[in-house]
Amino acid sequence: MQFSIVIPAYNYGHLLARAVSSACTQPGDDYEVLVIDDGSTDNTPEVLAELQSRYPVLRVVRQKNSGLAAVRNRGVDESQGDYLLFLDADDELEPAALDVFRRAAKANADAGLLIAPTISVFEDGRVDAGRKPQVAADAETRFLDFLYKRLPLSNGAVAMQRKVFSLIRYNPELRQTEDIPVFAHCLANFKAAAADAPTTRIYKHSGSMRHDVETALKLGMSLVDQVFDESKLPAGLMRHRARYQARRALSVFRLAYRAGNYKAASGYFRLAYRANKREALRQPKYLLRYIRCLIASG
Repeated sequence: MQFSIVIPAYNYGHLLARAVSSACTQPGDDYEVLVIDDGSTDNTPEVLAELQSRYPVLRVVRQKNSGLAAVRNRGVDESQGDYLLFLDADDELEPAALDVFRRAAKANADAGLLIAPTISVFEDGRVDAGRKPQVAADAETRFLDFLYKRLPLSNGAVAMQRKVFSLIRYNPELRQTEDIPVFAHCLANFKAAAADAPTTRIYKHSGSMRHDVETALKLGMSLVDQVFDESKLPAGLMRHRARYQARRALSVFRLAYRAGNYKAASGYFRLAYRANKREALRQPKYLLRYIRCLIASG
């Protein structure tokens, strides 16, 4: 079996049919579709039962709620394909997505990651088709391009060879951004190649986990430790830690500032400044916002 499409599901019964149908109607007979229901309390089980009656290729695994990282690891263990493709429950695959990855896999058999562009669909109806990713030949450049968002990776638009999971797994302690360390470590340790067409429609919405300020504040700077795990990264890449630490602190600073949590925002700006002054002051507006935070918080 060449592909396993794994769909994590938690209380997305109202949208799940779109994602599952887009996966189960892909061309070819060399793939499986696996939904991991992470203890949903809505109508997800009923929706999945109806979908199973329609699509023999669909398999469902239900588990106690354990978080997205644990769901992805379960998907790795339960699936059988040579390539794993994680699709978020609120997104959908393009009709010929697997054909795109088949072409990429044939042309780049030694690549651990196949990276495709996406189509972004916004709440106001706007649709934006992304360009073919520019994937560097050397691991350090790929790693940095991803960290600094020059190389965007999205679930549903990345097919990962099973061999990468012999080295890398998702950390169940991360309840948000659990995919960032995995993508970073994969790019640092395995070859990667670009696919030639979009594979996934990513639906942008304000309820996304990435916009959950409370969760971001709980996660804090621990993401830096996860990305710069010495057991997962080549030693030469550790020298980039301070800059990324500043970037991460500024990211949480922006979220806290927008949420009106000026005390927390001030603390994260100071963290960024201590980690890398140049990065913290790269955009003067951040310093102005920091001053406003100091005034607002007394």
